[in-house]
Amino acid sequence: MNNQCDGCIRGIPVLNGVHRDEQFFGMVCSKDRYKEEYKMGTELRNVPTTEISQTRFYGGDDRGVCIQITQTAHRYTPENRGFDYIQLTRKQASLLAGELYLFADSLEVVKESEDG
Repeated sequence: MNNQCDGCIRGIPVLNGVHRDEQFFGMVCSKDRYKEEYKMGTELRNVPTTEISQTRFYGGDDRGVCIQITQTAHRYTPENRGFDYIQLTRKQASLLAGELYLFADSLEVVKESEDG
């Protein structure tokens, strides 16, 4: 299976198992995590104190290991069958996590109007 480690993909040098360069504070290399076992979906723990569930799954060679975040829908429809979900690659999850941190700290960035 392809190496999906973000540090390896970005070409950041590895020192003692950690990707580091002058612009990056460090990230543990995760290339050894990508094994055949990820081809099957795996239930991860629920987000603490919520009813939000997480499922890790293999999204194919182009997407690699992904995560599905699921919660009970506010309104049942035949399309959602009572659940809302989003599926993210590791990179998308990392980018979303940064935006969620900003929101949690009341530092969210408001989208500028396209009207100018």
